[in-house]
Amino acid sequence: MKNVISKNSVILKDSIIVPVGILFCLAISMLFMTSCAAQNDSEKINGIYQNSSNAQNLNTASSDGVYYNVPVSPIDEYTNPSDADQLTIDTAQWVYNKDCLTKAGYVIKDPKPQEKNQIKPISVAEVVGVLTLNSAEKYGYKNAQLAEMEQAKNAEEAKKNDGEYYYSSEKGFVPYAEGDKEYFSVQNKCLEEYDNQETVYEGGTVSNDVNDKFGELSRQATAEAKIDSEYTTAENLWSNCMKQTGYDFLTPDKALKNKWADTTKETQAAVQDVKCKIQTNLINIWYKVLYIKQKSLIDQNLPLCEFFKNRLHKRIEFAQSIIAKY
Repeated sequence: MKNVISKNSVILKDSIIVPVGILFCLAISMLFMTSCAAQNDSEKINGIYQNSSNAQNLNTASSDGVYYNVPVSPIDEYTNPSDADQLTIDTAQWVYNKDCLTKAGYVIKDPKPQEKNQIKPISVAEVVGVLTLNSAEKYGYKNAQLAEMEQAKNAEEAKKNDGEYYYSSEKGFVPYAEGDKEYFSVQNKCLEEYDNQETVYEGGTVSNDVNDKFGELSRQATAEAKIDSEYTTAENLWSNCMKQTGYDFLTPDKALKNKWADTTKETQAAVQDVKCKIQTNLINIWYKVLYIKQKSLIDQNLPLCEFFKNRLHKRIEFAQSIIAKY
């Protein structure tokens, strides 16, 4: 669903508003993602995954070292726009929203979109768990994005009163100014109009069956990658590495989902977890294997994948038409 309050924020609960960028990161922290760069497959596999196993590469993904930059997966490439195309879509939504708000007597609050890098940083991933030493040191096995939001929320909790405040990533909980609620309500309706027109241009709503079949490709690729001999060998090495320091986990996922009662012990385990991943090159092997499995399933299901690729092209065409119109 695209129930957005603005291009840069969505409602989480009641009147709590959180930037889309944060939510996107949260979503992808649960996804298994690999590369869709514009070089051939062997270059992607050898250049990105096999040659980036040292601690520095695994621990300097962002300026604070907390996040790990995981590119979009081959399957997601069929539904995710490029950086330039995403900017086109964002700009179209913005100009449509601006015009709609103006007609309703409001001045748009959001700045005009700027191009963003589609390689999204995450701190915790499905199957392989926590990804960086800095994240482990700061948050243990917790998702860094969720933990940071929770810290901000707790620090400002006293300001939240019966939905009279909304959450801003820059300012924490901010009281609604006069007219803000009405503004956000109108803006939400404007962007719903855009989404409805976009869906019609794409060819209508996709049936649940078709969506499920496409979603199953990612699930199947993950299942196949988890039992691939190259990955299971690395996983066993990781498990042995953990046992040598007193932690008995067969898989990183078991460690991630363990009920940690002691925060200090959780942090110590998470740090050792990542050190063992670096030692065994587990993270890079996982994404390499997952990439291969996804590419194989794409080749076996090209008509289905091309259906979604065509919808993506339609989505971009619609955005271009909106920009030309306004």
